[in-house]
Amino acid sequence: MRIAPAWTLVYDGQMTACMKVVQMDRPAGEIVARVAANLAGQAQPELVRLAAVRSPADFVPGRMPRFMTAYLERMLG
Repeated sequence: MRIAPAWTLVYDGQMTACMKVVQMDRPAGEIVARVAANLAGQAQPELVRLAAVRSPADFVPGRMPRFMTAYLERMLG
C-alpha cells in the first residue's frame, strides 16, 4: 500500500473535504470484497460499502457528493 504524503483540500460551498490518495497492491475487486467482509462483521459500521471508481462512468449521480466527483474527475484526468 502506498499513501500520498500530502493532503488535497477540496472546497464545495461551506464544505471542505480532506482527500489523500491511497494506492493498493491488490486488484480493486479483491479490496472491495475484503472491506465488505470486514464491514459485515461490525455491529455498527461507519461505512455502508466501498466502491471502486476507475473512470467518471463509475460515478453514481445523486449518491456521490459533488466534492467527491470533482476530486475524482481531476485525479482520473
